[in-house]
Amino acid sequence: MDKRQTFVKWIKRIIFFVLVPLLVLSIILALTIGGTVYYTVNFFKDTSAYLHRLSLPNSIDVLEPVEIGGIKQWVSIRGYNKDAPILLFLHGGPGYNMIRIEPVIASQWEEYFTVVFWDQRGCGKSYYTTEEIGKTMTVEQLLDDTSEMIAYLRKRFNREKIFVLGHSWGSYLGISMAKLHPDWLYAYIGAGQVVNSLESKQETFNQLLTLLEEKGDQVGIEKLNGMVPFPDQDMSIDIYYKHWGKLQRMLTPFGLNEFHQKNNSDMIQLFLLATLLSSHTTSLSEMYRDIFSKDQPSKLPSLMEGVRKIDVPKQIGYKFDVPVFIICGKYDWQVYYQMSINYFQKIKAPYKEMMLMENSAHVMMVDEPGRFFNFLVDKVLPYADR
Repeated sequence: MDKRQTFVKWIKRIIFFVLVPLLVLSIILALTIGGTVYYTVNFFKDTSAYLHRLSLPNSIDVLEPVEIGGIKQWVSIRGYNKDAPILLFLHGGPGYNMIRIEPVIASQWEEYFTVVFWDQRGCGKSYYTTEEIGKTMTVEQLLDDTSEMIAYLRKRFNREKIFVLGHSWGSYLGISMAKLHPDWLYAYIGAGQVVNSLESKQETFNQLLTLLEEKGDQVGIEKLNGMVPFPDQDMSIDIYYKHWGKLQRMLTPFGLNEFHQKNNSDMIQLFLLATLLSSHTTSLSEMYRDIFSKDQPSKLPSLMEGVRKIDVPKQIGYKFDVPVFIICGKYDWQVYYQMSINYFQKIKAPYKEMMLMENSAHVMMVDEPGRFFNFLVDKVLPYADR
């Protein structure tokens, strides 16, 4: 037997006795780990469904699609007493769908309100591809959707009025409803109230630059200077929001972005991932799509250009015929809190009240859930009886 045949013989033996067993072992290990992860995740989802299930005699606990704006859009409707005043939560983003984490945020609210979380068109459980709904992704259409959602809830529950709580981008939708349909609302609550998109980002940019200069952070200063001119209404929408994403990540370590008390970026991501994995309202396929799919209608230029042009004083004004409540986080630089305060001071309404949350950034209902909840019950809820 020559050397070549001997070499081939040993290669075959290595493949048969070493590589093949390793491959089989790897497949078995992967299937075992995958199966374990799958069943573990589903166990926590089942546990979440059980723990958050409402089954009192007059309670309501539904997760279902409704026809809004010509397409099926999903709502979660939950409350200990379905006769309690309705509170519609308008999420931010656009595209930051919240049904998936509703139990984390609103479980206390459900004792006093019939709480409605709605995934707006193009995101979350109301996802469609760009090909299906891309032409409808505009600020105007989302305003129409919001009006139709309120009308739907009023009709379904036979109510003259409801409460509307808008957070971040949702606060633009919400305050627009307060202007357009005051007779539909007991009151409007704005959390992280949007005022002027460009001016807010300019103020955040300036404040962060000052903070970095005080700390002598030359690397951070160079990063900011590399974005100039920002924000710029003539900048391409892709570059505009790319810069804004970088700026937000720079805010996070200081507790000035989404959360104040949870200012470790890695831990925030783990917190959100753990929340999603255990959420019984979100499937693994929906999670995968939300994280990895590049087809995200909520980020289309047609919508984001409209968001960039938001100017509440100019587009909506200061006068309202419904009570207005504004909630700000003292460390909210994502929607710069002082602009919300300045706008609130000029509001003319039958009643108005503002709360500045001393230990919160942008997502104040997570930073200080108890104080947020108490404000809703003590200050807002009584207007259902007036």
